[in-house]
Amino acid sequence: MKKTLFLGLFISIFVISCKKDDSNANNSGNGGNNSGATPLFFSFNSGDYWDYKTDSANLTLSLFTLTSTNKDTTFPSIPSKQFHIFESYDGTTITEEYYNANGNNYYQLVSLTNLLPTLDLKYLVTNAPANTYWDTTINAIIPILTYNFNLTAKIRQTIEQTNTSIVVNGTSYDSVIKLKTEILNATASSQIQLLPAPFPATTINLPIDIAQDIHTFYAPRVGEVQRNYAINATANLRSLSALITTLPDSISLINTNRTTTLLNSNVH
Repeated sequence: MKKTLFLGLFISIFVISCKKDDSNANNSGNGGNNSGATPLFFSFNSGDYWDYKTDSANLTLSLFTLTSTNKDTTFPSIPSKQFHIFESYDGTTITEEYYNANGNNYYQLVSLTNLLPTLDLKYLVTNAPANTYWDTTINAIIPILTYNFNLTAKIRQTIEQTNTSIVVNGTSYDSVIKLKTEILNATASSQIQLLPAPFPATTINLPIDIAQDIHTFYAPRVGEVQRNYAINATANLRSLSALITTLPDSISLINTNRTTTLLNSNVH
């Protein structure tokens, strides 16, 4: 699904995913390979499609359709995986998205800004009990103000509920998995030369304060039926503004509150 995620720094990721259930491993190569006993949670069949709407404060921000193609691909940075190609169309632009299913584990190749690395993100485990979680680490160099900072953080996915129900756009879905997503331990650090050499550089650590409420609901075969995404991320500049008095104590990185819902799909 459209990528709309994280921090102004993570500008896209986690929008993350229109999750899929792999309905035919032979149709999608390694891109969709679910041989487990639990129901498939996304379809990789060519021609299957999902229509989505993204709202914020009752205002429709976007409408888009995700369609499964008949193509798979690989990436040099992840030679062990084959990803199935989906196309997201918003009425103007077609964007490729890449997903993989391996047994009960579902992955998305998440494209971040050109400042951040691409993540092979495991976004769902379909046979895990409630309270199971797993982490994905982020390490990158990003600009904040006029300085380059080493950003570290982790994305934690937690299974909150299994076998639950939800009504989305008038359709009732059963055997649903509810997933919670969090960005944890986000911090940025850099060595800044405040005084000319031979004075040593000063190590500056900037905590990133995050208030977040991100929950996604996945139904068997259909995949993602709803995502509630609220996040407010602020870089705490106090350690830097104490040295450079013209700086504010903090800067806002992202402030978003939106919901994406499934309107229609030919997957049943």
